[in-house]
Amino acid sequence: MPNMPSPDPLTALGLTPYGTRVYIALASSCTSRASDIADNAKVPRQRVYDILNDLMNRGMVERIVGKPNRYMAVEPTTAVKRLIQASRLELGRYEDLALRLAAQLRPAWGANRSSGAQPQQSGQITLTEVGQWCDLAQHRVLTTTRPPFQGLGDLSWLRHVERLTLAGGTVRCIYQDDILDDPDLLAKAHCYAEAGESARIASRVPTWMMVTDSRRALLPMPAADDAQPVDGVLLIDHSDVVSKLEEEFEALWVRSAPLPAARPARRPQSSVTPTPRTPL
Repeated sequence: MPNMPSPDPLTALGLTPYGTRVYIALASSCTSRASDIADNAKVPRQRVYDILNDLMNRGMVERIVGKPNRYMAVEPTTAVKRLIQASRLELGRYEDLALRLAAQLRPAWGANRSSGAQPQQSGQITLTEVGQWCDLAQHRVLTTTRPPFQGLGDLSWLRHVERLTLAGGTVRCIYQDDILDDPDLLAKAHCYAEAGESARIASRVPTWMMVTDSRRALLPMPAADDAQPVDGVLLIDHSDVVSKLEEEFEALWVRSAPLPAARPARRPQSSVTPTPRTPL
């Protein structure tokens, strides 16, 4: 196989790392079976069909029906134009939200700088901490999460999910599918499921967020390094923004797949040798 180009541009346009590798592998060959694609792209075979379906939905890969089915990459210029168009549409959905947030934050930004005070609150938007959602949520939580999947190891969060759902509340979460590649994180997600959370998996989650009781939303502060945990967040009480975030969540929920069930733990084999029965 020829030297592969850097996958960074495709990933920046919205493909997952696995999706990028599969498309590049296909673009470097004619047609391939799913098993060969998984081997060439170095992705898990159990994931390759989901990845191919996502690429077909994006218009970047075509399926040739047969026994077995084979797959081929759409001409790269056409495929990238389709990916750019999809990214523009997705960015457009968040542009209005970003402008609303900027308009809400601007008065406090200017006032605090003129007075020398530290910015703390801006009308319906407040700087807060991630864990405050536990104090805000009484009945309903909608959340999306992507790497680094902050909060999965937080026992206080887990207990709050359990208390909320036992009291008749609902908690729904959409995980980005990177979580399927980390057994430890996946096990923690299953702990949340056992606590009452309903979870689904999406090929791409645009941002981490939480919406509580259809009244407030938490969004991360912009960070220079996306790999760093979220330390500061915006607490938003603006009803139009919260409603928009709920709509985005529900649209992503419909397009997502259920969280795979946890594999049952294997029972250890007994080291005790059974005593032979004496015939009567």
